[in-house]
Amino acid sequence: MDKNETLTNESDNLKINNQLSIKWHIITFLFIIVFVTILLYGIYVPSMKMLANKNMVHGDAFLIRAEEVKVGKALDSSNDSIVELMDAKILKVFKVVDAYSKWQSNGNSFEEYNPYNQEVVRSLKAIEPDLRNINKYVNDVVKDKKLKESFAFLFDQLSKRSNNINSRLDATLGKPLNVQTYSEKYYNGLCYTALQDLLTILKQIRDLNIPEACYDRAMSDYYDAIMYSRLWTLPRFKMAELYRKRGWPEFAMEEYLRVIKLNKDDELAKKSFEAIKSYLGKHNEAEYYTAVAELIYEDNNSALKHFRIFLGANPTDILAPKADELIKYIQANNDYFIKTFIRDSIWI
Repeated sequence: MDKNETLTNESDNLKINNQLSIKWHIITFLFIIVFVTILLYGIYVPSMKMLANKNMVHGDAFLIRAEEVKVGKALDSSNDSIVELMDAKILKVFKVVDAYSKWQSNGNSFEEYNPYNQEVVRSLKAIEPDLRNINKYVNDVVKDKKLKESFAFLFDQLSKRSNNINSRLDATLGKPLNVQTYSEKYYNGLCYTALQDLLTILKQIRDLNIPEACYDRAMSDYYDAIMYSRLWTLPRFKMAELYRKRGWPEFAMEEYLRVIKLNKDDELAKKSFEAIKSYLGKHNEAEYYTAVAELIYEDNNSALKHFRIFLGANPTDILAPKADELIKYIQANNDYFIKTFIRDSIWI
């Protein structure tokens, strides 16, 4: 084999190796894309929707409860007594948490004669009977079986928190607050973690008898659902309905617009459009929001009409300058700025 033939063979082998290398990189790249897609749409998105759905179920329960208490509160004074009883128990638990916080903020002294140290030990000992029986107490105070079924997730959490506190009391009570007992197993875990969690649950159960608090809880759950699945129209529609029932029309119309923007052909978008139009003649900004919805549906002529009606009736409204600007865009057939407005002003 001569030198030229050897060089030719080496060149051919190099080309083959380069081709194989390119092919391997392409296959690897495609595999990564497929893997990420499966991970995103096969695992991540469904799991986020599952969490969103769980929050919506909780939000629905709080919203229904808010409406029930709002209607029946004037006829039933037992709600007020339940709130008072729960507040008294919450205050007792809070005193222990507060004593521990003061001890922490005043140097974490492990000397038994330190007044802040003594107050933590004393206040915990004083509330032991209440803590031991907190689950039974709450269940005795809240006698409504239907309520317990609707909010089983809260009462189950209370039961778990109660069991956790009892086990921590067994380990902590009767021991001084010193270097050995300042840990997650003893005082820190009980006063800083377990009792804080208990306070949260107790407040949520107390709030079942306060309409505005129930609305707030529902809003919080719907917001979490939106954060879990930002492109899903259902949690946003539920949030809009909550705003409407709560009597916050501006917030409701803005949320309905987000539903329409996400998917204007969706059934919930159609319901949202009708919901916005239902405010016409009842709210001074309904013409504006109706016009914006019509822009999303690319019905510029109807949008122009509603913007003019809004501007004529509300020349000093905070939305008036934007309406005037959009009228000019529509008249100039400037679709680019209209789409830019929809993109930037209706945030998802």
